Amino acid sequence: MSKKILVIASGGDAPGMNACVESIWTHAQKFGWQVFGGAGYTALIEGLWVPIDAALASGISHMTACVVGSSRSKAFGTPEGIAAAVANAKASFDAIVVLGGNGSLKGAWEKLERNGVNVIGIPATIDNDVFFTKNSLGFSSAVEEGARLVDNLNGTMRANERDHVIQIMGWHCDELTKAIGEATFADIIDVNENRHSPQQIAQILERNRTAGKGSSTVLIQEKVDKSKDRNFIREMHEGVDFWNQIAAFAGDDIRGHILGHTLRGAAPSARDRWLGFHYGRVAVELIQVGKFGVGIGLVGDDFTTETLEEIKRRNFDAT
Repeated sequence: MSKKILVIASGGDAPGMNACVESIWTHAQKFGWQVFGGAGYTALIEGLWVPIDAALASGISHMTACVVGSSRSKAFGTPEGIAAAVANAKASFDAIVVLGGNGSLKGAWEKLERNGVNVIGIPATIDNDVFFTKNSLGFSSAVEEGARLVDNLNGTMRANERDHVIQIMGWHCDELTKAIGEATFADIIDVNENRHSPQQIAQILERNRTAGKGSSTVLIQEKVDKSKDRNFIREMHEGVDFWNQIAAFAGDDIRGHILGHTLRGAAPSARDRWLGFHYGRVAVELIQVGKFGVGIGLVGDDFTTETLEEIKRRNFDAT
């Protein structure tokens, strides 16, 4: 029997999503199934999905920006939005595949699966903060791009003997900042569990200069934990230049950089393309046997599943 599958990319887009879309479409063709795509839960609520065919899905694994779009939906948090999403899902599709991070997978369980929708989750977020998988789609690519950009900045900062601060994305998760910082041998990696005041950073920079190091690199996770006093983003919005505070203590010609969405727009790494292929393959296999309400993860060398309910509990209820 022919099936209809809807693939939606929810939340921020992540490198590797296109590889997953291509994989789902490719494997679904073996069974003669139809595949559709849409930008997040907005597409499901408003019926804005499009058919995925060979022209759209073939040869896209290397491309940046998800071809079906990606979105965050405020309407999905309302009773009316949930009702529309559930009604459209049940009326039009045999299965919904959600590509996204913690919040997207939480919504897949709370608002779709609990209301009788056949749904499967695939972890796709550069934050790499979904507990049940070693690597989510996008993390590898974002780290590679981040390391490349930091290397570029390090070169010009070293030539001018300037210290510099680089802000990395990651509101609630520090894995991206730590991985890029360790890969580039940053002098300071400032994350939620290890925050530094401007004075502390200045002391380290002064110590490095005294030791003969002409340029030092500080990587900082973009948002401070709510339990901390300092909020880097708020300070920036209020016109307080964090790196100039450091310069005031260090007496240094310091520069600041924000990598921002350049990491989301990274070219997919071979690792993420490989992950996308297998996440998509397993999703189709699960649909074939009628196993729903689960997320797909990589544990060790094996692709396994965990219930969306447990994913939600571990990522939200336990924090």
